Amino acid sequence: MDKEWEKLYAEACRLQGEKKLSKYMKVGSVAAAILTTNGNIYSGVSLANSCAVGLCAERNAIGAMLTNGETEISRIIAVKDNGRIINPCGVCQECMCQLGAYSKNIKIMMSNHEVRTLSELINEWWGNQSDE
Repeated sequence: MDKEWEKLYAEACRLQGEKKLSKYMKVGSVAAAILTTNGNIYSGVSLANSCAVGLCAERNAIGAMLTNGETEISRIIAVKDNGRIINPCGVCQECMCQLGAYSKNIKIMMSNHEVRTLSELINEWWGNQSDE
């Protein structure tokens, strides 16, 4: 891992840690950190609740980025318990795809510690189809 990945990993690990808010909701079992193309880091934690309308840490971090007026992700990493790196789910990958054409270049740290681009994970995204 280079220094940028190490910074993102450290930020995600700092936030990760499941906290039970009530018998219906827990947060933080997954934490994510993103680096924008402007060089800023945003992070988020997962939110799980009994009605199954939770929020992944990756999309929470994307929301923080968007709230702060940025729109382009350079890198993203997510961690679970004991600092274990996990892959983003399909919903999070889809969310990243829809951010814009640049998103195919987003670098993702995978659970096997390999870096893949979003286009390698979703190389036939439905948004690439013509309007015909």
